[in-house]
Amino acid sequence: LEDLLKVCTTTSRIRLNYFKMDSTNPLILDIIKNIFSEVNFTSDLIIKSLALDTENNNFNGKAKIQSSFSATAKISGKIHYLEESKEIRIRLDKAKVGFVSVRGKIFNELNKKKSEKLRVEKPYIFIKL
Repeated sequence: LEDLLKVCTTTSRIRLNYFKMDSTNPLILDIIKNIFSEVNFTSDLIIKSLALDTENNNFNGKAKIQSSFSATAKISGKIHYLEESKEIRIRLDKAKVGFVSVRGKIFNELNKKKSEKLRVEKPYIFIKL
């Protein structure tokens, strides 16, 4: 698992054509709904054409989001697997939906969900494995 995490955070390419989030995954769906609080969501969120690439610990992601609205989301930053603490550290540099930056809203929502496994120290997000 550690070798896989090193490879995925160093150099990887992930593609998903279709991914549906529904009320059975409340954490992620709640965060997304709160980021877009001004939008009236349907109960499901569909992600199409997800592309996430890492190269030399830099990541770039892009996806088409569909619910009661449609938009393109883009994220970028740096990602590292910290062996000594068994954590993934993500530095979120940019997060946009359409032309609107949602980076601050993401940090606000993640701060509300902090736990033993999730820690936020802007601009970093730590996920304990």
